[in-house]
Amino acid sequence: MLIDFTIQNYLSFKDKKTFSFLCNSRNVEDDKKLLSIDEGTYKLYTTSVILGPNASGKTNFLKALSDFKLFVTKSNNFEVGKKIPYYKPFKLNTDTINSPTIFDIEFVENNDHYSYIVEFDEDKVISETLYIFTKKKKLAKSLLFERKEQSVNYGNKFKGNKAVFNTVLLPNKLLLSIVGNSNNEILDSAYSFFSEGLNTDFPYQKNTILYSKYATTLLAKKDLVLKELTLKMLRASDLQINDIEFKSDEDKKNDLFKNYNVESDKEKEALELFNTETYFKHSIYDNDYNKQNEVSFNLYNEESAGSKKLFELASTILLALIIGDVLVIDELSSCFHPKIELFLVDLFLDKEINVNGAQLLFNTHNINIIDNNRFTREQVWFTDRNRYGESDLFCLDEFDKNLIRDYANYGKSYSENRLGALPNPCFKAFKEEVKSFYAKEKKEYGE
Repeated sequence: MLIDFTIQNYLSFKDKKTFSFLCNSRNVEDDKKLLSIDEGTYKLYTTSVILGPNASGKTNFLKALSDFKLFVTKSNNFEVGKKIPYYKPFKLNTDTINSPTIFDIEFVENNDHYSYIVEFDEDKVISETLYIFTKKKKLAKSLLFERKEQSVNYGNKFKGNKAVFNTVLLPNKLLLSIVGNSNNEILDSAYSFFSEGLNTDFPYQKNTILYSKYATTLLAKKDLVLKELTLKMLRASDLQINDIEFKSDEDKKNDLFKNYNVESDKEKEALELFNTETYFKHSIYDNDYNKQNEVSFNLYNEESAGSKKLFELASTILLALIIGDVLVIDELSSCFHPKIELFLVDLFLDKEINVNGAQLLFNTHNINIIDNNRFTREQVWFTDRNRYGESDLFCLDEFDKNLIRDYANYGKSYSENRLGALPNPCFKAFKEEVKSFYAKEKKEYGE
């Protein structure tokens, strides 16, 4: 479970900004949206939404979570001297362009509560600290390790071969990336949050074909039960399909086997999956609307963009719900009707479906999604950008509670610009520019 996440000097975020899933309100109508941690000491929401103008920082904030995940899971394999690819400082200020980036996260994994802070630049990790919280009479924080560049101070709860860890620790590697698979329950649990418990999804930044193959791999070859659940989810979304089927081009597959000299079973399976196409089966009717037969439509040639995206997201969403992961989705509203977006959000808000405490953090341009009593003030977040290119992240709960009450018409307040974070297109000024352009270029473009 994700508790909160803070970033500083990353892409458009110059100053320190914090997102939180914590529920601090005593006025939540019921507990259907809440998760309990630390023996009930804290309550967490299962779902939060971020709204804001284009280029205001919504995606950048979610990218920070993705880059943090990659930093932890990938840096163990970094070679000597490799630049840290997740160092992306705010470039519109002379003080920050070469300053460190800071990621600070608090999370729960396997009932263990952690705090993890990393400060780094392009070449090295400047500091890295991992704490674990224990609940006795009260919540207490214990140090697991504290790193200052290449010097590491290990806490009493740290178990493992410190000499070996120190030997393989390079300036561009995170210590958690190294110790995360050391067969130490506490350290493995912290690492597994990043490797397995945190999933980030940026559909429009993916190679569509490869992304579809990921979904196909899960559904066609690994988990028939998940395939059936995905089919039912697509039907519930009103896609009107009878089945999902997967077909392999045998001639193309055999040619690839020969050309690539494929021998191992694993290589054969990989190439077979790459040549597997996904099809949706639909009913064929006569003029009296009696079903006669079925026809298969190729998902990527004959189905809508929304159908493609829903298929690609379905297995990710269902796995998050089944396992209880944190799922971060960029632009959930893209390609979807607002009712489909609400349908997906409701999966995480319903405790009879979300039985394992999965969490969803997403951004959207659908203002209406905060107008239906699904969200409290603490679950609604905004990004905005000032004239200097600096992104801000703020919560609806920061506004006067007498003006914006829980379960009020948030979307109306937002669209009326009472909350900020709205785009401000200037049609009138641009119209004058176009008129001026036409006046100057009459000869070239005609009267």
